[in-house]
Amino acid sequence: ALHATEDPQAVRDAVFGVLGGHDFHVDVTLLEKAKSLPRLRTDDPTFYQYAWWFHFKFLAERYIREGDELMVIAASLGSKKMKAQFKAAVNSVVTQCTDYRVPRQVTFWPVESQPCLQVADYAVWAVTRAWEKPDGRARDQLGKRVRSEYDYFRFGTKRYY
Repeated sequence: ALHATEDPQAVRDAVFGVLGGHDFHVDVTLLEKAKSLPRLRTDDPTFYQYAWWFHFKFLAERYIREGDELMVIAASLGSKKMKAQFKAAVNSVVTQCTDYRVPRQVTFWPVESQPCLQVADYAVWAVTRAWEKPDGRARDQLGKRVRSEYDYFRFGTKRYY
């Protein structure tokens, strides 16, 4: 499987070259964990449930309408217990944020089995790198494919750890 943080630069360049020939869009919600209130990060499943909620609420309000069909595919992570917790968290968020008349399915697949999960990994890596370091080259290669970038805690100044 491709994984942007672990792949050599030559592989990243090749992947971004391939992505440049495709029409897709990406919406990224950034959360600086150190700025999140302690109650939001009591454990990883809780933090990621909030992260999914912040992200998915934004998308659902703007793009999901009655008559749509929704399939949410997330990367399968962690131990069996953690996978179950993540699945429950994402299912809860999708149910809360989506009109009950929109048919929906939430699935968790290994990253290597779903090319779009690898594209998402690369896109998030590129956007995150542009925000964290003065290196926007990969982000620039995605261009207008990055439909939105939202730093959820952008106004926060207090770091809790």
